[in-house]
Amino acid sequence: MKDNLGQVGFACEIHQPAGLPAVVRVTGEVDAATAPQVQEALVSAAGFGCGVDVDLSGVEFIDSTGLRALIIGRQAIDDAQRLRITGSNSIVDRLLELTGLTEFLK
Repeated sequence: MKDNLGQVGFACEIHQPAGLPAVVRVTGEVDAATAPQVQEALVSAAGFGCGVDVDLSGVEFIDSTGLRALIIGRQAIDDAQRLRITGSNSIVDRLLELTGLTEFLK
């Protein structure tokens, strides 16, 4: 899934390597305009049944709507799987620290 929704530089892609966790790669700004696409990608990837690795290393901005999308994506995964952030940066790390969600999402 790739969508720029008029947001310059925003992309959200799902890759499903056989037998491995799905990879959701997000770049650009994650805000009210783009968070629904991130949420949809995470929930869709959770349905593959092998866990989800999220690469947010290309995220330039993320607000509470992006955080909500990550939480809903995490909740879509059953206990036998994991959603983990495998690519990050200081912007994402700071938000997770401030909200106390580092352990929940990493």
